[in-house]
Amino acid sequence: MLAEMARHPEFEPTWAWDSSPRVRDATAAEYPSLEFSEEIFAQPADLFYIATPPATHIPLARQASRAILCEKPLAIDVTEARHLVDEIQIPNAVNFPFATHPTITTLEHELAEERHGSTVRLEIRLSFNDWPRQWQQGAASWLAQPDQGGFLREVFSHFAYLTDRILGTVELIEAEVERGPTGTESTVRAQLQAGDVPILLTGDVGGSAPDYNEWTLYGSKASYRTKTGTTSRSGTTTAGEIFSPTCRRHKGSKSSSTQSRRCCAAARIHCQISPTRYAFKNSSRRSSPPHPKRIAPPRSALKCERGG
Repeated sequence: MLAEMARHPEFEPTWAWDSSPRVRDATAAEYPSLEFSEEIFAQPADLFYIATPPATHIPLARQASRAILCEKPLAIDVTEARHLVDEIQIPNAVNFPFATHPTITTLEHELAEERHGSTVRLEIRLSFNDWPRQWQQGAASWLAQPDQGGFLREVFSHFAYLTDRILGTVELIEAEVERGPTGTESTVRAQLQAGDVPILLTGDVGGSAPDYNEWTLYGSKASYRTKTGTTSRSGTTTAGEIFSPTCRRHKGSKSSSTQSRRCCAAARIHCQISPTRYAFKNSSRRSSPPHPKRIAPPRSALKCERGG
């Protein structure tokens, strides 16, 4: 996030904190203008970004006097999260990149125009070689523990947000969960429902194969899949297919491959946030309105604390 903010013309990361001296030193070497302050919330920033382990989100959010962008989940206790939502008076958002991604907006338009026909079902499939993933090992002290970690919190939460946005409230029908040695889930099989749309969720840890995260909405005329941060469209989707579809609009034409990449190829998910002066509290962790509001012109403070 710091790199994204630093590249954005309307953000100015100014202050930061991370509890790890090693991380602070490495960050200072890359961003020499960044000031480190343990009293991050005392700084005159316009936005505070909180990316600490989930159990710390609410105590930290209560210290902020300006707008907050918080990593998900907002809390590890639903009641505590609801209390914060009821009492907070400052602009706030949770970082779900699907909230502002243009391909999701396109998907909403296609569904509104019923180009998919009728909605048949939704499948969400998650698979990981290891948990935490290799690039998350620095935060393994909490990602590998059931009170704050696990792939349902860390990964499925994005698809839960997307499903609620596209299909409405999701209800759990039944679930089977197996847990690994540290207590986080290793296998999940669940049936859910959103209105009259059945949802199948499967998740697994283990096995030598590429990780994948897929959200596939099956329609009677067209189906849609987000896959490891990308979105594609196809008229002939089948479960388990490696998804590299050609847009039906261009199917059969000589320029099919190029044109389909141009109009249908998945776009990388990136967080689009409006301009701010920005105080950044980052630790190794992460509700956002669908259209974040502009808060103020540039300048940003960043606080980072690693949970491992």
